[in-house]
Amino acid sequence: SPRTKILMTSNGNKIVDDWVTALAELRHPAVGGKPGKQVQVVWGVSTQHENKVAEGSRPYLLDNVAISPPEGYEAALRPHDMKKLQNFHMKKMDRESRGLKMAAEEERIYKDLLQKARKNTIDKADVVLLTTTQAGLKFLHKQKWEMVVVDEAATINEMDMSIVMDLDSNLTVCVGDHKQLPPRLDATVAKQLQIPSTFERLQRTMGCKMLKDV
Repeated sequence: SPRTKILMTSNGNKIVDDWVTALAELRHPAVGGKPGKQVQVVWGVSTQHENKVAEGSRPYLLDNVAISPPEGYEAALRPHDMKKLQNFHMKKMDRESRGLKMAAEEERIYKDLLQKARKNTIDKADVVLLTTTQAGLKFLHKQKWEMVVVDEAATINEMDMSIVMDLDSNLTVCVGDHKQLPPRLDATVAKQLQIPSTFERLQRTMGCKMLKDV
């Protein structure tokens, strides 16, 4: 049966890092007295921020899950192809450490396997985490999401919010407080016209629910 897929996005990688820590140990409900399966969490971080990710969150980065899935995760490829991908990856890392490149044909095969593994990893994920700018990746817009959660929504600019709103989801939840964190009006026209953030306009026209500790 299809997975119930959730996409969670925020304006900054630090918040996403905190989510990974909170979600990584979650399991699905037990079935027939057997422990539930691990919730598969994947973080699609940009390459420029990969080296800034906390050590405990690194196993859940998209490429790391695709190449070496954490314990309890489904492999992205069949065993033979997974082994081939891992071998090519180790060879690539070894060559790069010595200032060398892989042979062109090996590089092509490696990239093809990695791209397939990335796609399958997203397909198998229960929760995909990323920043709002990463939500513009084409393959995310080909997915059907049960829910999209936008955290710190009051700080997200117009362009990024429109990208998130374009995702195919049954429900989009915007969480934020425009009175605590001011909206980021990056567009010149928005500044000139004093247009509030998308979050504030939604709050004014559609209302909101106050979240409280229970």
